[in-house]
Amino acid sequence: MKMKIGAVISEKRKVQGITQQKLADFMGVSKASVSKWETEQTYPDITLLPLLATFFDISVDELIGYETQLSKSEITRFYQKFKEEFTDQPTEETFASIQRLIKKYYSCYPLVLQMATLLLNHLDLLPDADNPDKMMLYMKEIKELFLHVRENSDDPDQVQQAIVLAAYCALSQNNSDEVLEIIGRKDTPVLLPPESLIAAALRMQGKSEEALEVMQSALFQYLTIMTNLLCNIVPLGEEASQTDEVIRRTTKLIEIFDMEHLQCVQCLNFYTVACSHYAMKEKKEDTFIYLEKLVQLLKRGPITQIFKGDNFFNKIDKWIQTLDSGGQMPRNTALVEEQLRTFIVNFEGFTQWKTDERYIELVNQIHLPKEELK
Repeated sequence: MKMKIGAVISEKRKVQGITQQKLADFMGVSKASVSKWETEQTYPDITLLPLLATFFDISVDELIGYETQLSKSEITRFYQKFKEEFTDQPTEETFASIQRLIKKYYSCYPLVLQMATLLLNHLDLLPDADNPDKMMLYMKEIKELFLHVRENSDDPDQVQQAIVLAAYCALSQNNSDEVLEIIGRKDTPVLLPPESLIAAALRMQGKSEEALEVMQSALFQYLTIMTNLLCNIVPLGEEASQTDEVIRRTTKLIEIFDMEHLQCVQCLNFYTVACSHYAMKEKKEDTFIYLEKLVQLLKRGPITQIFKGDNFFNKIDKWIQTLDSGGQMPRNTALVEEQLRTFIVNFEGFTQWKTDERYIELVNQIHLPKEELK
């Protein structure tokens, strides 16, 4: 980090109308020393920094031009910048830049949380990601960043996010005991959502518009959570009829809330889970129902890079902008699309239908060469 101490000393001295000689006399140094500080030929001895800061009535951080915190817009900009760099820059350089930024703003917990999340979402793109030992090391480092936020942030929302994501990292390390230790329990907590109370209080104050924003943003989040939970239930279903019912109800939920337009990535994830499940069960017709949904959604066009509302959720865009992420997707959607195309071609469950005309047609629709089917 380049210090700006020379410029700060010069600016503060001139604002107070103090000569270099007067500052030199106060500090017990020569006028030439002060001149060299201001032109950044040299820096003040570290032991003089507290006295200099006291003289100008500023903090040492302000004296050296170091800002410990970033705004939400700055954090969003960094996330977007690095997310794009993962697609068009050498990953070693991007990873090194992220590490330097985290070190520089280690006490800016929203930034650390977002950068750790960025690394987690792009784990497969980090240097030597095909090395299992390296991947475990990355996961350990990312987990420690989340735990750093958990232990030091005073923002309850940040702490809760950090706990869940740290536990996810522990699970990826096959450490089930640590998962439960991080979360602090192994039963389902009683959920008492406060949004209805907040909305009711705002309505009593005559702020019906704000109340509606609260309820819509809450419902939007719970809809996402419910879809994720349903996706995670599918692999756990021991009874075929129960799993079929989970998939049927999730499909209805997607239709009711028009989630293909509202939360496209959630739908792509669910269709992938559903067709994978049915393929492994060798249920061809059910497999192709969801494989076709997956292909049609991919064909519709580029996935939006940000979350946004629709005609039903027409009051959530302001709330989305308050998020540290700025409402942007956690991973570059071009990478998501490419991974899904690769899944359609290479998933082992589809091997049994490699020569099936219906399967070949679906592959052709996502613009993949026929050679990849061989």
